Parts: sequence; C-alpha cells; structure tokens
Amino acid sequence: MSSQVDGTFVTQCLGTVTDPNHHGTLRWSDGTTSAFNVNTFTAERVEGHIVGHAEGTIINGHYSGATINLLPLRLANQTAACLAGSSVSGGTGSEVVVVTAP
Repeated sequence: MSSQVDGTFVTQCLGTVTDPNHHGTLRWSDGTTSAFNVNTFTAERVEGHIVGHAEGTIINGHYSGATINLLPLRLANQTAACLAGSSVSGGTGSEVVVVTAP
C-alpha cells in the first residue's frame, strides 16, 4: 500500500498547526484506490520538526467508512529560513498509516 496526502495547513516555526485541509488516496497492492478526508490534525514540534496525528474517514473503495489515523514525522528541511522569517515549502519524513475497520 502507498499513500498520497494533499492539502494545506497553517503553522509557524515554533507554533501550533491550524486550519488543516487534507485529503488523500491510498493505493492498494491490487491496483485499486481508497480516498479519505482528514477530520482533525494535531501536531507537536521538536526542534522545528513536526510530529503529527491526523484522523479521518475513508470515503470510498476498500474499507469505506473506516477510520484512518496518519502519524507523520516531518523533518523541516528549511528550519533556518523559517526562523529567519521566510516561508518553508516542504519537508521530508516517514508516516505510519493505521486503518480501523468500522
């Protein structure tokens, strides 16, 4: 399985994450997909890096109606620029995906 998450959220270098607007797609080994929406997103910062928890609902495909929990760890690749007042366009990291059937 692979996943893709798209959307936006608002944050500051040392502040909280607000206004999440995320949705995504899970691609299964049989070639089918399941779409999901994120309902809540919380995050904590550790030295500028984001450790998050997103919870949502799978809206179609395999496990439709199930709860999905995404646990991302994003390493800020532009921490110095962020602290200097510039914007950060991305980060790299890993994500754990947990699906709980209804």
